[in-house]
Amino acid sequence: MDISGAVAFAPEEGELRRLADGVYWSRLPLPYAPFHVNCYVLDDEDGWLIVEAGIDSPDTRRVWQMLLDGPLASKPVNRLVVTHWHSDHVGLAGWLVAETGAALIMSDQEFSRAWKHCALGRTERRAQESEHLRRHGADVRQLAPWLDAGFDYLSHMSPLPSAYESPAAGTAFRIGSDTFRVVHLGGHSPAALGLYSPSSHIFICGDQIAPEFVPSVGQLSDSAGQDVLSDYLSSVLSIRDALPADTLVLPGHQEPNMNLHESIDRIVAYHRKVDGRILETARDAPISAAELVPLMSRKAADDVWLGFTISRAIAYATRLTTHEHRAPDRRGRWRCRALPHRRALMTNSERNTMPDSPDDPRFQLVAPESADSIRALVCEELGPPSNLSLRTIARHTLTPSSVRIRVHAAGINFPDVLVIAGTYQVKRPLPLVPGSECAGVVVEVGAEVDSVQVGDRVLAVPLVGCFSEEVVVNAIDVFRIPDALSFASAASFPIIYGTSGHALLDRGRLREGDTVLVNGAGGGIGLAAVEIAYAAGATVIASASSAEKREVALRHGASYTIDHTSENVSSRVAELTNGRGVDVVVDPVGGDAFDSGLRSLAGVVVSW
Repeated sequence: MDISGAVAFAPEEGELRRLADGVYWSRLPLPYAPFHVNCYVLDDEDGWLIVEAGIDSPDTRRVWQMLLDGPLASKPVNRLVVTHWHSDHVGLAGWLVAETGAALIMSDQEFSRAWKHCALGRTERRAQESEHLRRHGADVRQLAPWLDAGFDYLSHMSPLPSAYESPAAGTAFRIGSDTFRVVHLGGHSPAALGLYSPSSHIFICGDQIAPEFVPSVGQLSDSAGQDVLSDYLSSVLSIRDALPADTLVLPGHQEPNMNLHESIDRIVAYHRKVDGRILETARDAPISAAELVPLMSRKAADDVWLGFTISRAIAYATRLTTHEHRAPDRRGRWRCRALPHRRALMTNSERNTMPDSPDDPRFQLVAPESADSIRALVCEELGPPSNLSLRTIARHTLTPSSVRIRVHAAGINFPDVLVIAGTYQVKRPLPLVPGSECAGVVVEVGAEVDSVQVGDRVLAVPLVGCFSEEVVVNAIDVFRIPDALSFASAASFPIIYGTSGHALLDRGRLREGDTVLVNGAGGGIGLAAVEIAYAAGATVIASASSAEKREVALRHGASYTIDHTSENVSSRVAELTNGRGVDVVVDPVGGDAFDSGLRSLAGVVVSW
C-alpha cells in the first residue's frame, strides 16, 4: 500500500484525505503542541463512522461544521468512536452526538474517567492533582502555571451524552466491505480502544503509538499507585507480536505511516534509556519523582507540560519500586529508591539470557521478620507452576482509593496457569505475583474508601497478586461477603461464576423456561453454568465424561445428563427436547463438543 502521496502534506481544514478504500483522514485544531489531533472517517455505506471528536473549542466546532456541511453532508454520521478520555479526543463528543445523532462508542473505563473529570469542580480537580504531585516531591508554587494551562486543558469537554456503547475486545465492526476488530490498549490511558482490520492491515491506534515522538505515559491522581508504564509496555509489545510490519498505522497525532514495528522498537528503546538514567541517578540515595524530571528530557518542561512530566517520572518510579518499601521523608514527600538492576524494561529473551547474581536481584528483598514484608509466590521465569518460588517481598503502598486485605484463601484458575506460562492474552512483566482472585479480611483502607471498613470479610478480584499473604486492591474490586460463606468458597467465586453468568445471561440471553446444554459440566465453569441456569428457571442438560461428574451435575440442578464419550450428543438432545433442540449451548470445551452443541442448537451458542 503506497500512502506517500496522501501523507506528503497535511489535510487542509475541513478536508477529507483518502488513505485507502473507504478510509479518510482529517485534522482538528488544538490550542497547544502538537496543535492538531487526527480524525479518521470510515465509509459505512449508508453512513459514516468517525474516530475522535477533538477538544471542545470554537475552532474545533468551526472545523466540524465545515466537515458536516461539506464532504460529510451526503449521508449521516451513524457512529462516533472515541479512543480514550483525554479532552483532545473526547472533548467535543457530546456536541457532535447532539448535532448528528451518532451513537457514541467508548470503553466503560474511558467514559467513566471523562464523566468523573467533568463532574469535578475546577477547584476540586486542581486540589486533588496538586496533592498527588506534592506527595511525590513537586513544589506546589511551580505547579500553579501548569494547573492554569496544561492541566486545565483536560477540562475542555462538552457535556457527555447519557448513553454510549462499550464493545468488548475482539468485537467486530462491519464497516462497508471491511471488518474492523476492537483492540484494548492500556497505559497511556486505562482502557483505550483501537480498531484493527485483519484483511486490510489498518490499525487506528489513538495515542498508543506515534511515528516520531514517544506517547506520554504518566500517573496522575486518578491512577495513583497503578503501574501504568508496565501496562503500556506490555500493550505495545503485544501489538508488535500480533500485527504485521506492513500495517498502516493511523495515529492520534502526526502522519499516518507504515512503520509500526520501527515505532514500537524506538519507543521501548527510549524507555530503556530513561530507565538507565534513573538507575544511575538513584543508585545510592533516595530521590523523589519530582527530582527525576530533568532525566525525562533534555528540554525543560514548560507551563503546559510540567505536571504531566512529573506524572511521567512518578510512573517510572512506581514501575521501578513496585516491590520495594517506600516511606515519606520528614517533609511528607514520598521518596523511592530505584531497584539496582536493569531487567525492568527488557524483553523475555533478554531476561532469560541474563545470568542471576547478587548484583542482579529482581526484587529488593527485606528481612522476613520486618513488619514491612510479606511472603508471596513469585514467578521469576515463565513456565509451569512449579517454577513459582516462595519469597519475601515488601508490602505494597496503600493509595487513597485502595484496600489492604489479609489473604485467607486464593482461587486458582486456568488463566493463572497461562499467565505463569506467558501464554495469556495480557503479557505481564516479570517478576510477578500471580493470582486473580482471593478472599480475606480488610486490615487497612485508603482515605477515600467508604464501601468497606477494617475487619470486613471480603472477596477481591485484582487479577494479579493474590498468591501472597496480603494484597492491596482498588476498592471498586472489593466486595463484602456474608458470614455463612467460607473464605475458600468466596475466593473461588468471582471468575468462575462471573464468566458463566456473563455467558448465559448477557451473551446467551437466557430466559425462564429455556433449555440449556452445558458442555464440560464437571469443570468449574460448567458446574457454575449448571447452577446459574437452574436458578434462572431453565431446564439443564449436562454433558460430562464420567459418571461421578454427571452425578455432581444432577445434584447441582441438571435435569438430564449425557455421557459424551459413549452417546451421540445431538441425537440425545433431540430425544430429550422432542426434536426441538436447546435454546442455549454453553461450551467452554471446544472441538467435537462445540460441533455437537451446534447440531443441537435452536438458539444461541456461547463458546470461548
